[in-house]
Amino acid sequence: MEQEKKYVAGWVLWLFLIFTIIGVITTFLSYGGLFTKTIIENEVFEHSYQKQAGDKEAKRNFNAQAVILKQELENPNLTEQESNNIKAELKAISILNQSKGDY
Repeated sequence: MEQEKKYVAGWVLWLFLIFTIIGVITTFLSYGGLFTKTIIENEVFEHSYQKQAGDKEAKRNFNAQAVILKQELENPNLTEQESNNIKAELKAISILNQSKGDY
């Protein structure tokens, strides 16, 4: 009985050790950018011209959508539900527009 306990404890210890090593290796590879972009690459992209140009274009699209929705909102034949839906869309566009920053 005592020998079986030692045998099982040895296997448990080896499994724990193997999973710990796999976890450490995976963490280092993740920080190295093997699975995703590294933190530095993300920061560089956030401040890049490409990102800023994309945000500017998104803001222009949001503004165009807002203009169209405001025109639809002026329609006197809208039901209350349609009017509420358009107002909700305008609020969502406003929030998305703010998230793109000022350029």
